[in-house]
Amino acid sequence: MSGGVLPWVVMAVLLPLAIGELREWWPRLAVRLVRWSARRLGDPQACARYEEEWVANLEEVPGKLSPLVAALGYLVAVPRMRRVIRRGPVPLNVRPAEIPDSPEEFVGRLDELARLDAHLFQHTLRRPSKRGVPTLLVTGAAGVGKTALVLRWAHLNQAYRFPDGNLYAWFSGRDIGEPVDAFTVLGRFLRALGVRPAHIPATLEERTAVYRTLTARRRLLVVLENAYFTDQVRPLLPAGPRSFTIVISRWELADFAELGNTHHFQVAPFDHHDAIEFLQRTVGEAQVNRELDAAQELARFCAYLPLALSVASKHLAIRREKPFHRLNAELVDASNFPEELSDDPTAGAEWVFDNSYSALPAAAARLFRRLGALPGGRVAVGDAVLLMACTEAEARRLLVELVEENLLSPVRCDTFHLHPVLHAYARKALHDEEPGYRLPHQD
Repeated sequence: MSGGVLPWVVMAVLLPLAIGELREWWPRLAVRLVRWSARRLGDPQACARYEEEWVANLEEVPGKLSPLVAALGYLVAVPRMRRVIRRGPVPLNVRPAEIPDSPEEFVGRLDELARLDAHLFQHTLRRPSKRGVPTLLVTGAAGVGKTALVLRWAHLNQAYRFPDGNLYAWFSGRDIGEPVDAFTVLGRFLRALGVRPAHIPATLEERTAVYRTLTARRRLLVVLENAYFTDQVRPLLPAGPRSFTIVISRWELADFAELGNTHHFQVAPFDHHDAIEFLQRTVGEAQVNRELDAAQELARFCAYLPLALSVASKHLAIRREKPFHRLNAELVDASNFPEELSDDPTAGAEWVFDNSYSALPAAAARLFRRLGALPGGRVAVGDAVLLMACTEAEARRLLVELVEENLLSPVRCDTFHLHPVLHAYARKALHDEEPGYRLPHQD
């Protein structure tokens, strides 16, 4: 065999062997390349997770050369994935809807609703560079209907004026336990805006920064109820000038004007016509018209406060046989009601609460006054079970009795709201009738 032919013979024999070895070696190279790429992602947990996933994916790739091509694709993606992992997860584009429902028996307040519209309209007329973050402080006497007014306005406007949703927080004020701080509320707001719990910062400053970033370009309505001091409010203001914040409080907040672009809105009790319309809506138009003078006297007894009128009307609604004049007589006889109301705009309400409280069955009355021992205005079925040492079914029955007397408002299936005025009344009744009572878990 000539020297020129021998190399070709050797190549013809060895080349298929070499190609066969390479075809077996390529998948192993792909696995090594994938493991090396995954270990360059930076985060240890991400490295371990992606290494396992990518190797498993290679096993499903058909052919001999295809796994190597797939591994090269993973290698190319590593720099971008490192940047994404360093930034952390992007919050979901969610639309929070946290504002409670508006009361069904809401009546009147047309002037107040128009004034709220005017506050927002005046803000939108300004140039964006001069708007700032608009904040409205809504104040008024306890039980005057501040929350009902704001909730009705919010539900009338949320769809087209605040398309990015709404946020709501209820502070405990200064009368009910320890006040809720902005740190706690910010954590809940961030979760509502799509931030995963594991990625919520651990300090107030960091939470505030994330919150401002998320709200900078949104049109949100933020309602902060029962705030006591300005520092509760300050970190919760959205960053974007297209959002709107309403703060509800019984108190004039010190340094509130320092927040910038703030306005004050005072809510007064019902006028005469709204009070009568409210009674017509809740008790019945026919009965009110039949005893119009007595209905007007009841409204005066209640100082035209929506909360007191609500309790009194519910008392009449579930006792259809009782006319207005008899309830008025009971209020005067039981409480020695004065001819002229005192300077306190809520003075007339206590006589109404006395009447409804005295009409409760013994067990329901005991539960109501023991609610005064709770640190806040939110009441769960489990709280009633604890306070009464009873079954869940019995606790639900007692809570329903309080709702029927309008001494408690349902929020969700197992959650109720006790108005701060009624909470203070329950606390006073507990002190008078069970002075030694303590919560069962406080030994």
